[in-house]
Amino acid sequence: MKEIKEFYDKWDLSNAPRYIKILINYADSLIREEIKDKVEGFILDAGTGFGAFYDILKDKEVIYLDISLNLLKKHKGDKKICANLYYLPFKNNCFDTVLCINVLEHLDLKVVDELLRVLKPNGKLIIVGINRDSIIKEEIFNVFPIYHKPISIKDFKNYKIVYKKSFYFVPSFFKIIPFLDKFLFRFWKRIDKFLSKYSMRGEYIILIIEKEE
Repeated sequence: MKEIKEFYDKWDLSNAPRYIKILINYADSLIREEIKDKVEGFILDAGTGFGAFYDILKDKEVIYLDISLNLLKKHKGDKKICANLYYLPFKNNCFDTVLCINVLEHLDLKVVDELLRVLKPNGKLIIVGINRDSIIKEEIFNVFPIYHKPISIKDFKNYKIVYKKSFYFVPSFFKIIPFLDKFLFRFWKRIDKFLSKYSMRGEYIILIIEKEE
């Protein structure tokens, strides 16, 4: 975890190439649309970072948790905790929803049991991450200087999965297209949504695991 903390303490996209910012913003927009109606009750945003999804959580009862104090300092949320996901500082059965976005790729998947521990019975663990089974292999989502292993639905076969979907079907060569942002948001997003209905091979995967009583 020390390596991960040090990496994200220095995380800053302000000087990244424009196309990287566009692709990340596009991916985040798809994630928002997927999760905005699925988070409810008392929520733990586990691995919240600087708060990329604060806009859809700000009116809900949320605790924002991350291992990087530097990222939390940039976060707009009020209830913030700096802690290790392997050892959550909460009692059993606290939360109705645990949100874990772009986090599990960097961790041992034993952390899932810890995330489920703090969920109430029948509570929902919402996982979003890079899909190991994807036909898309966009470099900016797959090449990291720290531990990074994309997840697969197969990794969660011992859990009660109540929802699954894949999205982000943007071919890597699209990054050279002029006016990339307009192309993605005005045109390609409709194609992406169509492909999501029929394929689990997109760059991203979302899974909802229900905690059994």
